[in-house]
Amino acid sequence: MIERIGDINTLVNSEVLLDISFHAQQGGETYVHDSAVEVKLTEQIPDGMEIISVPRFTYAECKHHKGQTLKESYNNMYRWIHQNQYKETNPDGLTRFEKYPMIQDPYPEFDMMIPVIK
Repeated sequence: MIERIGDINTLVNSEVLLDISFHAQQGGETYVHDSAVEVKLTEQIPDGMEIISVPRFTYAECKHHKGQTLKESYNNMYRWIHQNQYKETNPDGLTRFEKYPMIQDPYPEFDMMIPVIK
């Protein structure tokens, strides 16, 4: 994905890489994972790429910090969701997404989001 960023003419933010997960469940072993970037228009799709729509929704969001494991970060987020009387929801199968810095770091800090309803 990163090596093809220049092929995308309608890129919104060249600093952010999205990691989108469909049908991922806490403790589950399989899910669909896509890397993406936000674009303004969808008329010009480079060869080999496709459009993924992330629905407008209410999302629980937290930051994954260096030194934390993903399991710790997600457990903290799920705990917050349940303690605040939210419930996870899966619009169009979307279960979570993460926003990473485009410049790759083996241990990045990034934002994690899970769609929720009250």
